[in-house]
Parts: sequence; structure tokens; C-alpha cells
Amino acid sequence: MQERLIIRDMVPDDYKALKPLIDELGYPSTEDEIKERLQNIIIDKNFKTLLAELNGKIVAFIGLLKSYGYEINGPYIRIMALVVAEEYRNQGIGTQLIKVAEEWAQQNGATIITLNSGLKRLDAHRFYEHMGFRIKGYSFIKEL
Repeated sequence: MQERLIIRDMVPDDYKALKPLIDELGYPSTEDEIKERLQNIIIDKNFKTLLAELNGKIVAFIGLLKSYGYEINGPYIRIMALVVAEEYRNQGIGTQLIKVAEEWAQQNGATIITLNSGLKRLDAHRFYEHMGFRIKGYSFIKEL
């Protein structure tokens, strides 16, 4: 059987399928928490969530946010989340998600895509560098 990969927009009922992927990112959450988050994201026109569906199973997603910066003209796109289920990595799925994200960014007038990646995610860093991203600095967080 030929594998069939489809990249599509997220719909509200996808929250159950996204739970294990969000858990894999290192952010374990309940289905109810994910459902609430995604309900807020799906109605915000500045967000775009794309899913990779392989033979009917959601195996990856990328979450994008269109924003503006003080240091650049026009909008930019921030990758808020990107994960491919471990058993489906190194098959080009993440690459395809990035390419579709780049197309969406260009359609929205963006000239820059940015992201943060945890210090321990060395495989992800190599992937991003392979995709043309460069390391620019550190990311900081303070919980309130």
C-alpha cells in the first residue's frame, strides 16, 4: 500500500489526535486542556495550525503565529510548535510542514520565520539548521 501524506488545516475535533504529539513535545496535558487551548487558537486569525496526516492518522503538526516586530518592517511568522511523532521522524514530514509554513508566511507578507527550541533538542537544532534557520540567540522564560 502506498503511503499518502496530506497536509491540512486543523479542525476543532483534532484535539484528541494532537494530545500525544503535544505530550511528545514535553508538555503533558489533559484532553480538556488541549481542547480549550485549541479552541482559542482556531478562532484567532493570526494563528495557523497545519497537520500532517499519513494514511488517515495525524502524525505531526506545526503551529504558526503571524505577528509584528519592533526590529523589522512588515509581519513575521513564529513557529510556536512543531512535532513529528517519533516513529515517523526522518521521513521528510517535518520538511514538508516547514515548506507549507514558508508558503503561508510568504502569502501573508512575511519575510522572516522565527522559532525557539529547547537547549536539549539537539536533533531538532540540526533539522532547523538543515532547513536554513540560523541560531540567533537565547530564549528566556519567567513563570508568573
